Amino acid sequence: MLTLFALLAMACTPTDPPGDSSPIEETAPPRDTQDSEPPDDTDPPTPLPAVVVNELMADNEGAHQADDGSFPDWLELYNADQNAVDLSGYSISDDWTEKAQAVLPQGTTMEPGAYLLLYADDSDQPGHLPFKLSAQGEGVGVFAPDGEALDWITFPPLVEDHSYARLPDGEQSWEQVARGTPGASNLRQTVQTTALVERGATWRYLDSGEYPGDAWVQAEFDDASWASGPAPLGYGDSQTTELSYGDDASNKHITTWFRHPFDLPADTLASASEASLGLRVDDGAVVWLNGAELLRQGMGDGEIGPDSYATDTASGDNETNYTSYDFELGLLVEGANQLAVEVHQNGGTSSDLTLDLELSVEGWVEVE
Repeated sequence: MLTLFALLAMACTPTDPPGDSSPIEETAPPRDTQDSEPPDDTDPPTPLPAVVVNELMADNEGAHQADDGSFPDWLELYNADQNAVDLSGYSISDDWTEKAQAVLPQGTTMEPGAYLLLYADDSDQPGHLPFKLSAQGEGVGVFAPDGEALDWITFPPLVEDHSYARLPDGEQSWEQVARGTPGASNLRQTVQTTALVERGATWRYLDSGEYPGDAWVQAEFDDASWASGPAPLGYGDSQTTELSYGDDASNKHITTWFRHPFDLPADTLASASEASLGLRVDDGAVVWLNGAELLRQGMGDGEIGPDSYATDTASGDNETNYTSYDFELGLLVEGANQLAVEVHQNGGTSSDLTLDLELSVEGWVEVE
């Protein structure tokens, strides 16, 4: 997330000398207090003022993180005018009877089409507001130095991690939208899941029981001599690709090795917010991604070798279930990626072996 100071720099043009970092003032200029009741914002003024409350979030649990690691409420102003607007001495408040809660410092100027993001976290720091927003709904507005309401809106109860936004920017229509776009143009968003490895994908495999060497997990490893086939791979059940367990049914190979490359487009990675993997295995497995161990299922701690037995025995529904795992997006790279999986049996007389795997990323995309 862009830093707040970067957003302020983008949104506002200071007229004070460089280095002026005055916080939002809490001492207000004289105010006209004749209008004791807030306006009925079901019938907004036409045309709308140049600077309006454009978007806000009152229950930010995980949508947008501030630089200090917190998830504060936030409010965004937008200048819909074709000219710059000087907001020096203007104020922002969620209390109609106390319009000077947060007075903008001298030199606060919004350029045409600019956004000004402010954190509503009950703080007197620069770029913050000395109040929080109510997720149950309330009013909030922008006031001129004489106390006249430049813009006042009343927002309804909001869903967690949803913003209340003008769509399009600066217009009269409002919607609740997922996640919001603080400091940027408002848009509708939805979660899009992109499958990078699907169930039933084709894998290269080594079922000879002979360890292929430590480099087998690396992307540059040459697996051209390995056999290949679609998942589920294994033996003993209804696998699509039948594997060998050796010549002795009472002393089957302990470990079988699998590799699968996949491509991750740059735009998919850029929009991704989560990554997940589903693993179907009988009995245990160690999964590697781009040469780094990603996870273990049904395997013990410590060093795993080709003769290491699985600690679990898959049976019943566990033979066909896919166990889900979330992992860090940073383990994925743009372009070519490489999965490597070693499947271990619980013992030499194990009756079956199975591997299948799915991998996907989720990201927020614009809805037209």
